[in-house]
Amino acid sequence: HEDETSVLQVRAAMPLVQTLVLPPGGASCSSCLPNGSIVSMHSSKVSHATMPNGTRIEGGMAQKLTGGMGSWVGGWRTYAETAKYADPITWFSAEFEVPEEPKATDSSKTITYIFPGLEDVDHDWILQPVLQWGSAACGPHPPKQDQWTYQSYMVPKGPSVGCSHASSYLPVKVGQKLRGEMELMQDGRWRVTSTVADTGASTTLLIAGAKPQRVPVLTIELDSATTPSTVCDAYPQSPVTFSKVHLKTTAGPIPSSNVQWQKKEDSECSGHVRISNHGDVTLSSGAAR
Repeated sequence: HEDETSVLQVRAAMPLVQTLVLPPGGASCSSCLPNGSIVSMHSSKVSHATMPNGTRIEGGMAQKLTGGMGSWVGGWRTYAETAKYADPITWFSAEFEVPEEPKATDSSKTITYIFPGLEDVDHDWILQPVLQWGSAACGPHPPKQDQWTYQSYMVPKGPSVGCSHASSYLPVKVGQKLRGEMELMQDGRWRVTSTVADTGASTTLLIAGAKPQRVPVLTIELDSATTPSTVCDAYPQSPVTFSKVHLKTTAGPIPSSNVQWQKKEDSECSGHVRISNHGDVTLSSGAAR
């Protein structure tokens, strides 16, 4: 665990620690720590790093060689999820509109993610069509950070798996209708598709080897490279409503009105979840008009 008194150690399993968390803007790291290094974090900051040969690097130099690891704060803020389904999920989709841009003015220091997603019971992977504002840590990057883009992701939850996997991105505009689909195909692979319903444009990611997916989520995730107080400014300035929710398991389809969503609200940023009788889920914050 990680708190004010304990130390979290993360073993780098990839060639560069940079593949875990990139610095803002996705800048490259010319001299990162080698494979097998151990990064020690204290109070969400890198305190020191130990290289495979035993050399210990302290403070600012360790932070520089880890490419800013630990400098971002945030996570899932306002979302809805279900209890795990006994039968594996084979299909999950939802539609939503591109909301107004976040209040945060520096998109290189905040990231906004909005998505429907699927997780396994161990939370090892998440499959997700993602609408994002700002610079993501992994995957293809848009040339501009201050714009909405839409793309398909598979994100591992542990550092041993490495970085995210993402499809190409689609630039989108406020008010456009989006559809996100996650489908288990007959060959055992998952197809994650991000579609702009207004234009028909789509981008797809194929994933093999995933565990059975059992937990659907609808989420606003926020991250900030500065202080926790800045996280609230990364909320979109209008609500996000997920509609036309379709869910299937190996036992058959589940009507959207029968999906038992559990609210996870953000008291710090006045994040709220509203669930309609028809199964629509609306996520908003105090910043949303």
